[in-house]
Amino acid sequence: MGIVAMNPLLRWLMHRGLLIPSLLAGPAVLAQDADPFHPDASGNYQTSQTMGNRGLYEVRHWLVVDRDPEGTHCRSMDDLQPLGRVGFGRLLETASPGPGLNQAVVTLQGQTWLRLRIPDWDTPPVMPATQAAPDACLVRANAQFVVPVNVIDLDHVI
Repeated sequence: MGIVAMNPLLRWLMHRGLLIPSLLAGPAVLAQDADPFHPDASGNYQTSQTMGNRGLYEVRHWLVVDRDPEGTHCRSMDDLQPLGRVGFGRLLETASPGPGLNQAVVTLQGQTWLRLRIPDWDTPPVMPATQAAPDACLVRANAQFVVPVNVIDLDHVI
């Protein structure tokens, strides 16, 4: 097989002289890798955890896929009142409630919600001066609004 017929990644590695050392090195240690999970029949995510090659782990990154030009509401943890909006293509990070493996998907009022760190707002919240800014908010845990992103995929983009 000629270099022209090779996979683009192999061509890149060969060009940079990185393929031969990687073949001669000892066995590699696998990073946590898994396919992101799928929503239920209604589009709702029932969990923020998935099974990887080293066991269960929390999916920390979610991509906004809602194409509403005004963005997706991120709502108050207390009463689900809109705090602000985040737009299509934004990468959001979960806000787990404590150390260790915790669930970022919660069920409130019969719907699943994803607990997120406060993002860089597209439409920022208007907070009364007497009220402290929240450190987390909720977005509907539904495939119409967000999809999970595998952290290994972020490494290929960045």
